[in-house]
Amino acid sequence: MSIVFAIDEVGTFAYLEPLFLKWLEEKKDGWGIIVGSDILNFPRYKAIESLLPSNNQATSNITTLVSSLGKLSNNIKELHSFSHEKNLVNIGIFDVWDKSWNIEDTSTTHFFVIDKNQSEKLTRQHPSIDIKIIGQPAWEAVPKLTAAPENTVLFIGQPIEQHYENTLGYDENSAWQLLCSAVKGTDYTLSYALHPAQNNVQVADNIQLYTNINQALAKNSIIISPFSSALFDAWLGGNRNVISLQPNITATADKCYLSRMGLIPYATSAKSLQKLLGLQPFEIAENPFLGSLSRLEKELGILT
Repeated sequence: MSIVFAIDEVGTFAYLEPLFLKWLEEKKDGWGIIVGSDILNFPRYKAIESLLPSNNQATSNITTLVSSLGKLSNNIKELHSFSHEKNLVNIGIFDVWDKSWNIEDTSTTHFFVIDKNQSEKLTRQHPSIDIKIIGQPAWEAVPKLTAAPENTVLFIGQPIEQHYENTLGYDENSAWQLLCSAVKGTDYTLSYALHPAQNNVQVADNIQLYTNINQALAKNSIIISPFSSALFDAWLGGNRNVISLQPNITATADKCYLSRMGLIPYATSAKSLQKLLGLQPFEIAENPFLGSLSRLEKELGILT
């Protein structure tokens, strides 16, 4: 018996990383990881790559496939075809709320979702599929953030153009330009945290670029992005003013779960953003994702 994790997206790797670290520490066998091209050079994957079990051994005895949902690379598409042919247990991971996917594109038989709202939405769309509410293990152990210098603004990049093309009416570049125009002539200092899939980002010479999101969050007091999952790290970490920036949208088109649920504010223009920049940092009472890793491991054990 073997579980193979087929990972095509950084978010899915982050979701599963706490489980991988736990199993590596326990020296658990019977599992392996196969990754797509976007993950091969991801620093957190590279950090554990040499410690991972042999893929050859895992795939030769595969009974369960756990995979990303979304655009799949060819090697992972082949695994889905093999899974369908052999009638394997196939689990799809929802690591965020707004996941772009097509149920017909995979052989997925079970879905792990974040919360009750996502479960109910998915059930309405596909009444016959099996759904388990897990939470989000990547956000279970988010460290608390200490105070950062005032008037420091971090923009968290996303490959929006790559994944959504022009369907949202904005992308990471137009959101960044709107932010730059909103703070022009003020005392705010800007920095930019790159998504692992981003390259060739053009910013002014005086803009600090970060490739490590934890370092970026630690050094800035105002955290802005359209709907990056890293907004959750800032929100859960506390001591930060967290803002979703989605140019020219209406409330019904809000892609950010945190702002859609009223947990953080969102801005659609330079004027509305300027009003939000001065808000005080806040703390949440309790992390709503506690217990996610235990639920993930339990459900994997039941299904396999």
